[in-house]
Amino acid sequence: MKRITVLIGLATFVLVLTSCKENEVEQLRQENEELKSTKGLTRTDSVDIYNAIQHDSKRRFATGFLDSIKKRDIKLYEAFIEEAESRNTLLLGD
Repeated sequence: MKRITVLIGLATFVLVLTSCKENEVEQLRQENEELKSTKGLTRTDSVDIYNAIQHDSKRRFATGFLDSIKKRDIKLYEAFIEEAESRNTLLLGD
């Protein structure tokens, strides 16, 4: 009797997971169709979006890198900041 109960429970669980996956796939299909229907983006827009994402990821990497250095070696962190500030003033002076 316990085996039958466990098997019924497993079967129900598998059915629920399958229906959830199908709902997600259907939702993604609908979103894809909506995106296709708008088609308002040009190639230039796509390149601008890509560049913005790349710039943001590089900025996050640099911020995380500096935060980890600050935690481990404050003198090295201060040297990085000092160098960045000196280069920034050199760029602004041109």
